[in-house]
Amino acid sequence: MAVNHTGNKQGAAAETSMAAAFSRQQDQPAQQPQQQAAASAAQRPIQRTRLSDIGSLSRAAMGRNPQSEVITKLSKALEVAFAGIDKSYEVTLIPIDYNNTKSLVKSVIVVAMRDLVNKETGVACHTLILEGSSEPLQVGYQMINNQNVEILRVSGDYNNKTLSDEVLSAVARTFAGMPIWPVDACVVPRDFNVEDPTLVHELAANAATACQTELEVRQPGGFQDVDLGTVEHENSLTVQPTFGNGQSRDMVGAPVRSDIVIDFRAGGQEIPGQQGETQRVKQISRISGYMDLLWAPTEQQTQRFDPWVQQTAQASSPDEFKRYRPRFVMTDLESVQLLTIPAQLLALVTAFTLAENNAWVEAFRPAPMNNSAEVDWKDIGAIGIEANFEKNQNGFGSRVDTKSDAFQRVQGQAGDHLLRLVGSVITPKLLLSLDVPECGPQTWFNGIFAAAAELNGNNWQKANEIIIRAANVLTHGNFSRYFQAGARVASDEFNRIHLGWYVDRHGVKRDLRDVDYLAVLNMVGDRDPEVAREWSDSFARTNLDLQVRLAKRKQIIEGVLGKNNVEFTGFARRVTFEPAFIVALLNACKDTGLSVRTIAPMTDLNQYERAVNPYAMSAGLDTSSLNGSVFNRGFGHQQQQQHGARAGFSRWSQQ
Repeated sequence: MAVNHTGNKQGAAAETSMAAAFSRQQDQPAQQPQQQAAASAAQRPIQRTRLSDIGSLSRAAMGRNPQSEVITKLSKALEVAFAGIDKSYEVTLIPIDYNNTKSLVKSVIVVAMRDLVNKETGVACHTLILEGSSEPLQVGYQMINNQNVEILRVSGDYNNKTLSDEVLSAVARTFAGMPIWPVDACVVPRDFNVEDPTLVHELAANAATACQTELEVRQPGGFQDVDLGTVEHENSLTVQPTFGNGQSRDMVGAPVRSDIVIDFRAGGQEIPGQQGETQRVKQISRISGYMDLLWAPTEQQTQRFDPWVQQTAQASSPDEFKRYRPRFVMTDLESVQLLTIPAQLLALVTAFTLAENNAWVEAFRPAPMNNSAEVDWKDIGAIGIEANFEKNQNGFGSRVDTKSDAFQRVQGQAGDHLLRLVGSVITPKLLLSLDVPECGPQTWFNGIFAAAAELNGNNWQKANEIIIRAANVLTHGNFSRYFQAGARVASDEFNRIHLGWYVDRHGVKRDLRDVDYLAVLNMVGDRDPEVAREWSDSFARTNLDLQVRLAKRKQIIEGVLGKNNVEFTGFARRVTFEPAFIVALLNACKDTGLSVRTIAPMTDLNQYERAVNPYAMSAGLDTSSLNGSVFNRGFGHQQQQQHGARAGFSRWSQQ
């Protein structure tokens, strides 16, 4: 292994020329400083420059801005971290100081890697954008429909073709004549602790894995990816969703909301013939995320059944109190051992366990009563405000008291008050969505899904085809038997999701995505329920300009959390997987012999679900298309009109 660091190769030559010039100067007659300056000025051509670049008129002996130290400190820390890399790989760090370019806004460090065993494959490179290398970006303003709209600028916005060209040029100078494979970029946040060796190691490992994976899949002899048709079938595979978890953090130290964690493991059971001996548990994949609500009043209900309402008020129509659709938002989707696309699809399959017996309902299980005066942001009882069981003339009702003993006493049974409330107000057809950072540590392995979800142009088709090929690799060619040619894998929602953090009352940084539909209802629903509508419209009213909707959502987030308590660091793309794709993947996995035991709570809502008419069934998912799948529970999806969103800069759409 070798860790190289490119630097200034002109230094020695400059010193030699300066020494020679000084020697010649000793032989010249002395001149007055003013005469020397005048003579030099007369001989020099006029140098034209912009006023904003007047610093280029002088050679600075030392950078006056402390931001210039960021690139040096991180480079040194990464050199230490990469010292432990496998000896068959060579890593070269290529720092690019934005001050030495005419186009960059932020400095970057390019992590370039070669496989010394397969040198002909070329060089893979992953770009780290250093947010702290220059001053914070200022918000802008734009006139849209006669209103002055705030435009939030983040460092990831500058991951564009200009940056790509600069990076490719620098790598080409270092590795002349070699094939170059760029593997996306990641913003290193301003508050990244370069003194934390664990955090630096995780950043380095993520960059190394990105490059190594790209080199492996591009090997001239081919790469054997995960194929369920050829792997040994284990009887110890388990998938277990857990609820009420604390938040996690990503590879750059940013907080990540992780209320729900779905672990896919192998082992942990007794080894046949060896009493008392158990297999070592190995993690295969992990999904983190949370449950969110979508405003989607049901118009297609045909049978009257209202188990919660019958205790409060009778509905005048069968669909009167159905208000929401449940959505599982994945904040992290990661195959732990292998990060190829087939391996990521295998991880994605495990998300379906939340639909089995409607296990997702447990995410709304009320927390026990405590003596704190703090509002419970996750209190499902707030949906009573918009359900309006009392049928108030103003259209809004009162929250349901979920802190009572009745909600705490029985779980997963017919008398479970939580099931009765949820079954009355939420249509139990789960949507699966994934937040893909536009320029974060997960972008390089999940960006393919965002590219496939794009709605503008034909670029999405390239990514779509790549995913379909990967699904066939994973399922030993069975996937195409169930998936219609040309159908979409996922849909974009013409949205960007704010990423960043706030500080809670305990002084802990938390994910901005704590502010969701239910949090808004709980925080302001009692006094101003219209804010919940504005929050929902900031996602759903796609006829409005995206910047207008983002500005409104930002305003609500700051209103809930406090304007001075919020730090916006980037954006994610929210991708919703098409139900036909998920079902085809499940059926194809089943055909390979994959069998997974699920460990999940029993929260079946069948007794509370109203029958729907044929139109609603065609708009959702026909569960009969599940062919005895790995997870035998239906799945639904709500189609929404899309108008395309900011695509960002993706390597997938450039292929």
